Amino acid sequence: MQEIAKAAGVGRTTVYRSFPSKEALMWALAMDALEECEAATAKSSLDEGPVAGAVAGLTEAMVPVGERFHYLLTEQSEDESSLWPPMPRSCGP
Repeated sequence: MQEIAKAAGVGRTTVYRSFPSKEALMWALAMDALEECEAATAKSSLDEGPVAGAVAGLTEAMVPVGERFHYLLTEQSEDESSLWPPMPRSCGP
């Protein structure tokens, strides 16, 4: 959390005010990544044109999202439950 605060140019207590734990911060980042994936998918116009064009458009839209959030995958431990909290009911089906 100290490194995150330093990179953001704020104090560690400022980070903890918004995110009381690393798990809470990672969950917020994961939700942000999902929102960006949904926006990229909508932007790629999958229903228009030939399939090859749709796949190319989706790939082009997703690459920046993947590059930005790749570290979310690298932060998972062997026991994923130790890092990722249960999904809030409001996010589920």
